[in-house]
Amino acid sequence: MDKREQAEKISKLLITINKNIHREVGRQIECFGLTVPQFFVLRILDKEPNLSVSEISQRASLTNSTISGIVDRLEKEGLVVRTRDERDRRVVYVNLTEKTRQLKNQIPVKSDYFGNWIKDLDPAKVDQIIESLSLLARTLS
Repeated sequence: MDKREQAEKISKLLITINKNIHREVGRQIECFGLTVPQFFVLRILDKEPNLSVSEISQRASLTNSTISGIVDRLEKEGLVVRTRDERDRRVVYVNLTEKTRQLKNQIPVKSDYFGNWIKDLDPAKVDQIIESLSLLARTLS
């Protein structure tokens, strides 16, 4: 297999992994009326409150306009609230609402889906996966 074919294979594998994650998460949150991107934005804000749209965009690896649209829909549903910085009115922060905190306890998404997927693999194979993905991540940085 030449380098081009190898690159194609890596690309297809990453796309498959990403689709499987989105499918599994989507299956678990569909009854709550959330999309996968909305859910991931809520998770980001749960871990790091008081972020600007730009900061959320960086963490989610999505454009500001995409995140703005997601935040608009979440705000309309009462799941997030925007607040302006008192010192610089151009800066707007996004935070979870109490409604979201209550909803969070009901959403059955297992944040440990990778743990469930790899639990039956040989530990040496898991280390190999980690090493390979780390190398790829460093190469792409």
